[in-house]
Amino acid sequence: MKNVDQFDIWMSDISYSQGEERGSLYLLILQNSILNEFHPTVIVCPMTTNIVSGSEILRVYVPGESTQIEKACDVVIDQIRVIGTERLVRKKGKLPMEYAEKVKENIKIVMDIDI
Repeated sequence: MKNVDQFDIWMSDISYSQGEERGSLYLLILQNSILNEFHPTVIVCPMTTNIVSGSEILRVYVPGESTQIEKACDVVIDQIRVIGTERLVRKKGKLPMEYAEKVKENIKIVMDIDI
């Protein structure tokens, strides 16, 4: 089992929906660390270097110097998904807490959750 913690950033191996082409994608782990110890799937948000300004609720901007990705990126809040842990290829680092808190806040807004 991989050592996967909440708010880790992982490089993943996922299939693109177009044909047989495969590509890599950065993912932010949302699922809590205790569940990650034994569960074969993980809840994630994709991250993209295709920055979209003016979308502060559906995306959380993360400056490049804040992560080991070394490029500015957006955490894409409206594309939460579940993947198998076997798709996680390499841990790239951890999202700084100030951005993790913003991700949590935006998920609550998008899903209309009061916790």
